[in-house]
Amino acid sequence: MELSDPDNRNLLMGHQSEMLISPMIISHVLAQVALRRELRVVLDELFTVGGAEVQFRGPQDYPLPASADFQVLEKTVAAEGEVALGIWRAQPDSLGRHLALSPPRDEYLDLNSADRLVVLCNA
Repeated sequence: MELSDPDNRNLLMGHQSEMLISPMIISHVLAQVALRRELRVVLDELFTVGGAEVQFRGPQDYPLPASADFQVLEKTVAAEGEVALGIWRAQPDSLGRHLALSPPRDEYLDLNSADRLVVLCNA
């Protein structure tokens, strides 16, 4: 859900949903562009209608070998014109985390069909 006023967040307490607070996102984007102007092109692409988007895809969507590290995953996904950002695990790690963005490139993945690859792609 998108909130334009952060004071309204208590209206959604107890509901299982994600909240985006637009003014906060806009201020962070402006700060990033002010600090690093080269990021504007990337952010324009991400926030433009019909531009690139982040998707969660099943490992079966790619021709991955049975045993692969993140570097192999990056190359396989890149061959499809996409960028591998990380992995969402169906089972959390020892710290309770499901999402691993930019994991070590030499880390073997042991993916199962319930896991998801986080990729940047054109829809």
